Amino acid sequence: MKTIVYGSMICPDTRNILELFEKNSIEVEFKDVTAELANLKAFINLREGNKTFDKARLTNKIGIPYFILPDGKETIDEAEALFALMAGGNLG
Repeated sequence: MKTIVYGSMICPDTRNILELFEKNSIEVEFKDVTAELANLKAFINLREGNKTFDKARLTNKIGIPYFILPDGKETIDEAEALFALMAGGNLG
């Protein structure tokens, strides 16, 4: 499974992490939640009741970029995702 990234190209954090992935030849499946309604609906369904987003909810943040790593781990921590994928954890 390839890493899935939910985010938005109008979000600086999303743009920055996607640029880092590209520079490091890390392939991901990007789902832009502001470009396609289907991606937004999927993201909302993933976010509802998901403890991964607890900190984002407490601070009135959306929780993007959101990563589903190849091993199924979910995170909104960009450093954690980048480290995991640079360590060879991405399957294409």
